[in-house]
Amino acid sequence: MKIVLFDIDNTLLKSTKSHQLSFAKALESIFKIPFTLEDINKGNKPGTTDPEIIINALRRKNIPKEEIKEKLPLCYKKTIEFFSKLIKDEGLIILPGVKEFLEHLKNENIKLGLVTGNLEPIAWLKMEITKLKPFFSFGAFGTDHPKREVLVSLAIEKAKNIFKTNIDLENVYLVGDTVRDVLSGKKAGVKTIAVATGNVSKEELEEAKADIVVETLEEYPKIIEFIKQI
Repeated sequence: MKIVLFDIDNTLLKSTKSHQLSFAKALESIFKIPFTLEDINKGNKPGTTDPEIIINALRRKNIPKEEIKEKLPLCYKKTIEFFSKLIKDEGLIILPGVKEFLEHLKNENIKLGLVTGNLEPIAWLKMEITKLKPFFSFGAFGTDHPKREVLVSLAIEKAKNIFKTNIDLENVYLVGDTVRDVLSGKKAGVKTIAVATGNVSKEELEEAKADIVVETLEEYPKIIEFIKQI
């Protein structure tokens, strides 16, 4: 059995301002101090998970560590609430080649999962809005663990439980748009497929030694060939 795991933002979908704005509005509502988009994004590298974004923003405002820990579940709850409202106005854009690639994988009976730093309800809402949810039967999310490097292994464990079978890491592939995606896949022992549709160049993804690098998922026939040869 082969499994392909997908990142969401800038891999399947174009990233949204609504997602970033939902952090700012959520934190303002809880801590009663202003949070700008710069406060939210400052210092975050591509691939930073939602929990890391929240924690980093709060630390920069000198919120005590214990208070952050105590209020983190509320931060998640409010972020999800604001995102659900804000995304209705902005909408979501599926990146080129995504639907065709997913359809092809589905027809080949390859199992598909998500590995994303998004909070789980936000991830599934994005999939519902774009009508991509039927392609995916499981995933690992920022709510499972704040560190992206842990999420790939968590997704594989979930797949084992769902499909009631052992999974050979040689048959697992991770698709993402950041160096951190590539490194997390390598750490988990899976094949890495990098797509330069985010904020990281093709050259940087090649330097990270992804197993295959494409400009967009419109090049999916090349990826399918790579998956079939192993």
